[in-house]
Amino acid sequence: MRMLAPSLRWIALAGAVASVTVTSSAHADPGAEVTAASATPAEDTTVRAPRATSRWYGWQTLATDGAAIALAGLSMASDGSTSSAIFGASALGTYVLGGPTVHAAHGRWGAAAGSLALRVVTPVAGALVGGLVGSTSNTNGWDGLANGALGMALGFFLGTGVASALDSAALSHEKTDEPPKDEDAPRAARPAPVRLVPLVSLTPEGGNGQAPGARGLVGVGATF
Repeated sequence: MRMLAPSLRWIALAGAVASVTVTSSAHADPGAEVTAASATPAEDTTVRAPRATSRWYGWQTLATDGAAIALAGLSMASDGSTSSAIFGASALGTYVLGGPTVHAAHGRWGAAAGSLALRVVTPVAGALVGGLVGSTSNTNGWDGLANGALGMALGFFLGTGVASALDSAALSHEKTDEPPKDEDAPRAARPAPVRLVPLVSLTPEGGNGQAPGARGLVGVGATF
């Protein structure tokens, strides 16, 4: 019976001692001989530079042109010659210098020069073309001169409208550095998935007059 005791004891312990444990990898059983650790994804620390974008501020040049139109309307509605002249000069000055002033306020001196040239050359060219077309439509004395003057006026106002539209649409764009959006920011590391690993431990026993044997432990651990 004593000779069978160690064998029976081992069979009983190996078959009966079985446990299922869920523990983190930092608190796994020290006696476990089979372990596994899940790799934690590295956090993205890439520094992303701001993206260069274009911002339109043409509404500001259109606002100055609207003010010029309002002053021109006051000039035509004024009864006195002095007040009419003052409003008329103010309207012309606001139209010619309003757009370039807006560009200069944004630090875009090249666009300011282009706006000034556009606002001077285009109305003058329109007036010349309109006067030429009007005067050639009727060459009979005063009628030809009247048609030429009407053509110059129409060409001038058409030229101011074209210059205002081109200034707002083509010249009123500035480059800006836009900070990265939320989707471009580095993403935090995702939690590692839970993984089950088998745990096996054999602990020798015996001594002090006791029969030699071993204690077996079979379990399941989790890493996360």
